[in-house]
Amino acid sequence: MSEQNQTLASFKAVLKTVGVESYAEPVVNDTTIVILGRLKPMTNKDTQLKLAETRLLGWIERALRAIRDNKDFKVRFSRPWLLKEDQLVFTWDFTLQGDLAKAVEILKEIPVPKAPAGSESTEDTAQQSIKPKRGTVKQVRIGAMG
Repeated sequence: MSEQNQTLASFKAVLKTVGVESYAEPVVNDTTIVILGRLKPMTNKDTQLKLAETRLLGWIERALRAIRDNKDFKVRFSRPWLLKEDQLVFTWDFTLQGDLAKAVEILKEIPVPKAPAGSESTEDTAQQSIKPKRGTVKQVRIGAMG
């Protein structure tokens, strides 16, 4: 595997740790990598991607602070808007330019914010109806407490 491919794979792995699924690499050369990606939900209930976006923005802020004085490379993290099937949507653009290997090594060291307490993905638990001798039917949750 060439150094360019290793750097690209490493950058994609870093993005995956913060919940980004890459779907295109419009520019990949010795001095520049551009990756387009989309967020994946952090939990089953994160359908609007609010938790995932908060986590990514926290990581981006930490990354920008860590590299602000670096002269060997530049980064750009942006969110361009697109028209997809007549709907306004956004994607994420992650660009590295300059010393790519050094940039990826520094980005690997940036801690990834954890999910907020209580927001971890949980499995769906079964519900069973119990018919009382008198009155209404009450829903009872079977499985783990939570």
